Formats: sequence, C-alpha cells, structure tokens
Amino acid sequence: MKKSFVLICLCLLTALKGFSQETQLNNYLYKLYTSDKIMASAAVSENGQIIFEKGYGHLNAKSKDWGKVNAYTKYRIGATTKLFTAVIAMKLVEQGALSLNDKLSKFYKSVPNSSKITVQMLLNHHSGIADYSKSSSYRDYYTEEQSLIGMIAKISVLPPVFKPGEKAEFSSSNYLLLGGIIEQVSGMDYDLAVQKMIVEPLGMKDTYYAMDATPERNEASSFSLTTNGWKSLPETHMSIPGGAGGLVSTPADLCVFIRGLFSGKLVSDATLELMMKQEDYYGLGLLEYRTGNEVLYGHTGVIDGFSSLVFYHPKSKTAVAICANGINYNIKDAGYDLFKISQGMDVGAPDVKAIKVDKEKLSLYTGEFYSRELGKMLSIDHIDQTLMARLEGQGPFPLTPVRENHFVYDLYDVKVDYEQQDGNVFEVLKLTQGTKVVVFERR
Repeated sequence: MKKSFVLICLCLLTALKGFSQETQLNNYLYKLYTSDKIMASAAVSENGQIIFEKGYGHLNAKSKDWGKVNAYTKYRIGATTKLFTAVIAMKLVEQGALSLNDKLSKFYKSVPNSSKITVQMLLNHHSGIADYSKSSSYRDYYTEEQSLIGMIAKISVLPPVFKPGEKAEFSSSNYLLLGGIIEQVSGMDYDLAVQKMIVEPLGMKDTYYAMDATPERNEASSFSLTTNGWKSLPETHMSIPGGAGGLVSTPADLCVFIRGLFSGKLVSDATLELMMKQEDYYGLGLLEYRTGNEVLYGHTGVIDGFSSLVFYHPKSKTAVAICANGINYNIKDAGYDLFKISQGMDVGAPDVKAIKVDKEKLSLYTGEFYSRELGKMLSIDHIDQTLMARLEGQGPFPLTPVRENHFVYDLYDVKVDYEQQDGNVFEVLKLTQGTKVVVFERR
C-alpha cells in the first residue's frame, strides 16, 4: 500500500511539473506575441518526446482574416537549412563519395580561389567567398526566379573578402555552393536529397523545399511590424537560396531532426564530433551557443520576415525550436529562455519594454549617415511612426525605441545611439552589434 501511495505521488509530481512547464512556456510566448514582439510556433522535446508545441499569430495575408498559425504551421527556416545541407554533405563524406579535402575547383572553377578552397572551408565558413545576399545587386533580383548556374555566376564575380583559411565569416554563398555540390555528387536534386537522406529516415512529416506559401498547405507568409500592426512583406523567390536557406519546416520537425542527429540516426558519433568542433566560432554546420554554464548546439536562420532556430542540449537531451513569420525580438534570447524553462529555471517575463517617439521628433533621427570605416551609407527613414534603417547593399530593418535617442533591432542584437544634436537633427549615430561599434556621420 505504501509503495502504491509513493508511486501515485511521484506520478502526480511529474504531471504537475509538466503542467507547470507547459504553462510557463505558453505564458512566456504569449507575452511576446501580445507585445507585438513575435508571431511564431514553438516546440520543446525531451528524450525525443514533444512536451510542448503551440502557435501564435497570423498565418497568411492571402487567407481570410489572415488566419491563425498553429503547432503544425510550416515556415521558411532560412539559414537553419544550412544544418540540413551540412548533414547531407557529411553523409556523402561517410559514404566516400565526397571528401572534406576536395577542392571547390572540382565542381565550380569559376569561383575566385576555387583551387584553394576545400569542402571543409565551405562548411565552416573559412572560404573567404563573398555572401551573395549582402551584395549591392541582391535587392534588385531577390524576388525573381534564378537558376543555380545563374547564382554561381553572380557569386563568381564577387571579389573575395579574405584569403581561404585566413579567418571565418558567415556567407550564404558557401552553402549555396554546397547544395550544388550535393546535387553533382549524389545525382539527386537538392530537395530530393533532403527527403531521401534526412526526412524519410527520421519519419519527418512537414519538411520540404519551399514553394509559394499557401494557407491551404498551412504555410505561413512573412510579416514586418509597423505602427499600424503586422504588414505582409515581399518574399525571396525560392529558386535562389537552395542549400543555403530553401527549406520549410515546423518546430516539431526541427526537434525530431536535431534529436536524430545527436542520437546517431543520421551520422556516426565520429562524424558528429567533427561537426561539433568549433574553429573561429564555426563548426561543420553545427554552431555552439552558450547560456549561463550550459552549452547548446544548433543553428539559426533568417529570410525576409521569417526567423528560426533549433537548439539541442546533449546533457539533458532537450531540443528547442522556434519558427517565426514576424519578429521584433532577439530569437536566440527567446530560445535560451524556453530552454531554461524546460530545465526548471525561473526566467520571469520577457523584457518587452519600449517607448513611443512623437511623430514631430522623427525628423531628428532620419537622413543619410556615412561610415568611413565601412565605406557605406546607412539610410534612416520612417514608415508612419516606425524608424526603418537600411545599410547600403542590405535590406531594411525596423528600429525600436527603448529610451530617448536609443533604438534597437533585437533580432540581430543591433543597437543605435544618436549623439551630437545640432538644432533639429542629430549629426552622429553609433551602431553597435555584439562588441563591434561603428560610427556614422550625417551627410
């Protein structure tokens, strides 16, 4: 009788713990959603079992009343696709069809320094190949259909940003090229390789190469926040990103994927160890993230208004995934907090403080600012009462005021501080991202 009572108590405690976690996870995400910080679906798994999944926000501007997302909504996952591409490449290495030491010139001779760039350098971003998505011409064609051959040609005319192996810098060009290499080596189109080598072995249901998003397939469209609420955005033509960012998935599928990777269902332990090893902050597709004393592995991604992440904590066998189609918050911070909640830590409510800028004061901040260090212009304009920034050669992003003369773009950890007011304008702004500070002067 005593044993039965103890067993009942343990079951009740376990159920209460699960209920408490689910409530905390939901409250945290609901606070972000109702504060116009995020529209997304999220999932958390432990030991391969989903313990939480839910969606918050609008589905698609084409659907009646925009519809609502749910736990099964599919999102474009942007650069998180790179982890899928890396796994396929490493599987081909295990099969002997590809070598980490193979030179890029074996596949694409037209790319600068191709005879000095290895497959490994592509995987860990040590190639020095310029990122096509940051080129000055990218915004001219990103919504139009492109061929792989055409994209290789665009990459081939970009000057290298450093010598191969000299250092590391994130470049989507590396993984677009890897997607093409996978097609040559496997004899399959990239999307079919994803299905045959990852999706089918793991029994994933909602991961595939992106098409035009439709509400009938429960696929989300992307949004950006304005002072009048969430507005739909133009979207990248999915013929462009390939192995660099072309997949659609759900948080639950991403949890299945990363759990499968770390449980030996996709690659050997030795290969996984190679992927986890960080060189200049980059592994072979796997990136390392730290929160407190805990180490997580995974990847994040952004494309248009979409953002995604998948984290895995090997010690507790916990996976966290978020797929967003509208975000005005640092998605990594959200991922860290969901992980902490899953581990029984108290994270409190998310920081969603913001202030309003009077419409008549917006002219203080708008204008053209030039950085001598970067040799680039930063344009600041406004849509209604939302300040929009655009660095030369890149897409626009919103700036959220958090205190007087101080703005942030949480998604990329960008901070903008205005200085030296002269009459009705500020003459100088400082843009901080991580530890990097760049000064821009008004033109």
